[in-house]
Amino acid sequence: MHYPVWLDSNSGVMTPYVLSLFDPPETWPDTAYAQKLSAPGWTMWIAESDNRAVGMAVFGPDAEDDRVIELDSLYVARKEEGIGGRLLNKALESDPSADMRLWVAEGNLRARSYYENRGFARDGRTKVWKPMSGVQVPQLGYRLRRSPRSLTG
Repeated sequence: MHYPVWLDSNSGVMTPYVLSLFDPPETWPDTAYAQKLSAPGWTMWIAESDNRAVGMAVFGPDAEDDRVIELDSLYVARKEEGIGGRLLNKALESDPSADMRLWVAEGNLRARSYYENRGFARDGRTKVWKPMSGVQVPQLGYRLRRSPRSLTG
């Protein structure tokens, strides 16, 4: 489920040729997921409907501040209304007073709008993701502020 949704969400960010160069979906559980989920405090929630995965979220403590939740992935099949919000709430409930941070591809306007409509705001962080030689994907940092401590740090 993650792979086709990821391809769809990145179709306006990277060219079809570049997207075709990524590892096949069969390798993702052992590479993309395993590394994050082996770190302390990291978890994955999977939403199912009729015995098939329709959404997933990966989140855990932020590397720079363990009092902040980092949302690494949130992907939902297109026709599954409300699943994204429920998965996002599960991540937020993991630490009800913590802020949440995430990265969004600058060109992924649909994802940016989704998070902005849920109270996230750009936090001034930027980076360039370089998934392979010659490919650069500008990223923007977003933050949902939920606690008084986030105003000072």
